Amino acid sequence: MTELERKIKAKIPGADTGIEVKKSLCAICSPGNHCGLDVYVKDGKILKVEGTPEHPYNQGHICTKGAMNRAYIYRKNRIRTPLRRVGKRGEGKFEPITWEEAYAEIAEKLNRVKDDYGANSVAFTTGYCKWYRPYYHRFVYAFGSVNYSTDDCTCYRAMVLANECTMCRAQGPDIAHTNTLMAWAWGGFYSDHLSVGEVEELKARGGKIVVIDSRITRASQRFADVFLHIRPGTDGALALGMAKIILDNGWADLDFIRRYTYGFEEYAAYVKQFDLERVARITGLNLADIMEATRLFATNGPACCNFSASTLTQQYNGFQTHRAILCLLGLTGNIDRPGGNIPSSNTYLCRPAGFKSRESQYYMEKAPDLTQMFLYDKFPIWYEYCHETQAITLADVILSGEPYPIKALYGVGMNFKMYPQTDKLVKALDQIDFFVNTDLFMTYTSKFADIVLPCCSSLERGEFKVYPGGYGVYTKPVIQPLYDGNVTQRHQQKAA
Repeated sequence: MTELERKIKAKIPGADTGIEVKKSLCAICSPGNHCGLDVYVKDGKILKVEGTPEHPYNQGHICTKGAMNRAYIYRKNRIRTPLRRVGKRGEGKFEPITWEEAYAEIAEKLNRVKDDYGANSVAFTTGYCKWYRPYYHRFVYAFGSVNYSTDDCTCYRAMVLANECTMCRAQGPDIAHTNTLMAWAWGGFYSDHLSVGEVEELKARGGKIVVIDSRITRASQRFADVFLHIRPGTDGALALGMAKIILDNGWADLDFIRRYTYGFEEYAAYVKQFDLERVARITGLNLADIMEATRLFATNGPACCNFSASTLTQQYNGFQTHRAILCLLGLTGNIDRPGGNIPSSNTYLCRPAGFKSRESQYYMEKAPDLTQMFLYDKFPIWYEYCHETQAITLADVILSGEPYPIKALYGVGMNFKMYPQTDKLVKALDQIDFFVNTDLFMTYTSKFADIVLPCCSSLERGEFKVYPGGYGVYTKPVIQPLYDGNVTQRHQQKAA
C-alpha cells in the first residue's frame, strides 16, 4: 500500500487525497441541539462525520445518533423519487412519478378543495425537522388556510405555555454557577448529552444533585446525592408537597415573593393539602428522601431546576406539573439570579440566541383570520399564545365535519402515531379527498398518502440555525440530494 493509499484509508483530508472537511449540522433530533459537524467528503460522498471542535454549542461532542449520520443518510430504504399511490390507502403500493407530475397534481387537488370547500378545508401539518417551518407557515397562510399545525400539539408546547402563563417567558438552569441542581426526568447520557459535562463539574466542586426520575439511569446512579425514584405522572404532587415543606419550615424567600410574584396567598393555601404522608403515598417515595431533597433545594442555594420538555408534560396533567415546578423556583427566589434559572427569549425556531429576529412577523404577514382555526374556543390558552392549530383532535374534526369539512391533508414528516387514537385518525382518512406526505423514508403514515415526496437530510441542504451567545449560522449542502425525480429513473424503478 502506498503512502497516498494509507492516507485515503485513514480519511486524512488534503489536496492529495481529495478528501475535504465540510461544515454542517446534525438535525436528527431536537432543534434545542443540532450539533455542529465536520463532514469528510470525497468525490461527492460522505466518508465519516465528527463533531466540530470550534462549534460554540457542542464543541466537538456528538451523540450516538449524530455519529451515525453517514449510515442514516445512505440507508437503502431512502425515498428517491416522488411517488403516487396505486393501491389502497395503507397498502404501501406506489409508482414513481416526476417532480413536475407531483407538483401539478398536488396544486390541482389542493386548489380544487379550496374552490369547493374553502381554504380552511386543507389542513397542513409538520413533524419532521424544524428548519423550514417559518417558510412553510407563511406558505399555509398565503394559501389562505388557518390550519397550520406541528408536532408541538403533543410535544413540548405544553412546557412553553406553562412558562408563558407562569413566568411570561422561557428560562433555563444556570448549572455553571449553582450549588444545587434539581434534575427532573434528566437522563443525561441518553439524551441532552451535552449537559453531562456541566453536571460533572458541579459534582466536582461539591455541589448537590437531586435526580427525580421514574427510571433508574446511569445519571441517577452516578450523580444523585438524593434520587427520588418517582411513580410516573406524579411529579406535580411532589412539587406541591415540596412547596408545603418549604413554607412550613420557613425556607421561602418572602422578600422575593413580595416583590416579584402574584397570587402567593392563594398558592400557599392550596399546597396545604399536600402533606408529606399524602405526597409519599401518591408518588411512592420515602418520606425522608422527600424531606432531604426539599431541604437541599431550599437551603443550599442558589439552586436551579433542569426540565425535560417531553417526559414531564406529555401526560394529562403535564401543563400544571410544569407550573408547579416553576413555582418552587419562585418560592425560593431562584429566578433570574446567578445559579438559579435564567429567563430567556427565543430568537428563531424556539431557540434563544440573545438577539431578536422577525420570524413571527414573517409568517404572520400573510395570516388570515386565525379565530377560524378549528376548536378555537376549546383551547383558549393555546390560541392566546400559539399561532398553530391544536391538532390533537384532528380525527374528531375530520369525522364530524365541524366547524367545516377537512378534505385535504398536507404533511411534512407527518406521523399518525404522534396523535391520540391513531386508529381513529386512520379511519378518518375515509373522509379525506387528498393526502400528501413528505419524508426521508416510507413510514407508516406515508403508506396512507396519495402522493409521497422525498426530502433531504441536513447534510444535503442548507439551513439557518441560531445558538446561545449571539450566533447565527447558515450551512451549505455538503453533498447533493440523494433523490431524483426524472423520467429515466421513473421508468428504471418501474422496470425493477
